[in-house]
Amino acid sequence: MAKPRVFISSTYYDLRYIREDIARFIREQGYDPVLFERGQIAYGREQAPADYCLKEIELCDILVSVVGGRFGSEFGDNYSITQKEFKQAFDLGKQVYIFVEKNVKSEYETYKINKDIEIKYRFVNDKRIYEFIEELELLPRNNPMFDFESSQDIIKILKEQWSGLFQRLLQEEADKPKLDLINTLKQTAATLQQIITVQSKRDETNKEAIKDVLIFNHPAFQRLQNQLGLRFKITFTNVGELNEFLEAFGFTRTQDPFLDYLEWQRINKAKTTKFTLKIDESLFDESNNLRPWDITTWNDSFIMIEREEIPVDIDDDDLPF
Repeated sequence: MAKPRVFISSTYYDLRYIREDIARFIREQGYDPVLFERGQIAYGREQAPADYCLKEIELCDILVSVVGGRFGSEFGDNYSITQKEFKQAFDLGKQVYIFVEKNVKSEYETYKINKDIEIKYRFVNDKRIYEFIEELELLPRNNPMFDFESSQDIIKILKEQWSGLFQRLLQEEADKPKLDLINTLKQTAATLQQIITVQSKRDETNKEAIKDVLIFNHPAFQRLQNQLGLRFKITFTNVGELNEFLEAFGFTRTQDPFLDYLEWQRINKAKTTKFTLKIDESLFDESNNLRPWDITTWNDSFIMIEREEIPVDIDDDDLPF
C-alpha cells in the first residue's frame, strides 16, 4: 500500500534536531519522511545535489518547510536551497505547511517597519530570510504560516492539520455521489433543453406545447410553496396571476420603482411580524410572463421570504405598576 511521502525542508545544522523529531513523528503516523541527510533522495552525477532535491519533491505529497535564523546555501536567483524547495512544491500544487521560528517571526515585524533601512538583525544571519517571509505572505493560496519554539509545537499543529485534512477528504468522498448526481442532472437538463430547442424550430406547432411542459414543471412553484409553507401545488404563468394568488394570502405588492426585484409584504393578525417576499425579476420576460425554466441556471435565492419582528409600543397607563 502506498504511503504519503512528506518532504522536510529546512537548513540542516541549526535545525537538525527539529528535523529528526518531525521525521520520527511522520514515521509514527505510518508515512514516509524524506530527508536529504538520511540518503532518501536519489542523487545522480549529471546535476548538482540541490537539483535532485527539487526533483524529489515531485514524488512527494506534502512539504513541511521550517524557517529558522540561517539562510543556508544559496541556489541562484538570490534564493536559498530551502526557499527553492518551497517554491518547487508550491508551483507543483503540493500541500505545504510553513513553520517560522518564534523569534524570527517576531523580529519580522521589525523588518517590515525598517526594510528600507540597512540595520543588523538579531535572530537571522541574512535579511533575505525576511524578504522571503514577506513573499510568502503575499501568495494567494497554500501559504499557512505557524510560529514555533520547539519541535513539539510543529508536531501538535501537524497532528491537527492532518486530522482536518483527513476529515475533509472523507467528507468529499461521501459527497462525491451527490455531486455526480447533480452533474448528471445538469447535463441531462442541458441536453433536453437543446433537444427541445431543435424540435421547436423544426415544428412550430409543438412550440407552445413544449413551452407549457417547461412552465408546468417550473422550480419556482415548488420554491414558493416551500417558502409559504403550503401543502398544495402552486402554478402561475405571469406576474398578474402570481399577484392574485398572493393577495388571497394577505400579501400586498410593494410598488417601488427603485427595487431590482418584485416585492410583496404581509403583516400577521397580531401585528407582531412582517413578512417580505422577494422574487427575482429575471424569472419573468418583458411582458411579465414566466420564463421557461433551466435547471442549469436556477437558484433558490430567486425566491426568498424575510421575517421581521415588529416592536410593540406599550402605553405607560397599561402597566400594572
